[in-house]
Amino acid sequence: MMDLSKCRSLLASGDAGERLMAAERLCLAGPEACVAAVELVRACGDDEPVASQVVSALEEMGPPPASCGNDLMALVDDGNATVGYWAATLLGRLKDDGKVFQDDLAELLSAVTDLAVRQRIAWAMGEIGADSPTAIEALSLAAKTGDDRLKRIATKAIAGVS
Repeated sequence: MMDLSKCRSLLASGDAGERLMAAERLCLAGPEACVAAVELVRACGDDEPVASQVVSALEEMGPPPASCGNDLMALVDDGNATVGYWAATLLGRLKDDGKVFQDDLAELLSAVTDLAVRQRIAWAMGEIGADSPTAIEALSLAAKTGDDRLKRIATKAIAGVS
C-alpha cells in the first residue's frame, strides 16, 4: 500500500495514471487523507476520472489540519470553480480554527463570480461562526441577492452568530 506522503506528491505528477492511483489511495484512506487536503483541492480540477476520485476523497476526509488554512484560502479564488468550492468547504470544516479567515472570506463572497463557490463561501462563514462587522456586512449583502439558495445560506450564517 502506498504511503500518504507519496500520494501527496503523485497528485501533482505529469502522469494521469499516477495521479489516479494516488487519488484512489487517498479516497480509501478516509479521514487520514486530511494530510493531503491542499493537494487534493488542487487536484479536484483535474480531468476525469482523477477528479472524481479526488472529490470522493475530499468527501470522506473530514476536517483538514488547521495549518492548511492559508493554502486553502489562496485556492478559494483559484479560477476553477471546483477548486474554489472545495477550498471553501474545507475552510468551513475548520470550524473555530477557520475564524481567522472570516474577513478574507467576506471579501471573496462578493468578488467571486461563480455562484456555487459564493454559496459555499457563505456556508463556510456560517460554519466558522463569522461574526466580524466585515463578515456580517458581506453576509447581509449576500442575503439580498437574487439567488434564493445564497439568500438562505447567508441568512442562516447570520442567524448562527446572533
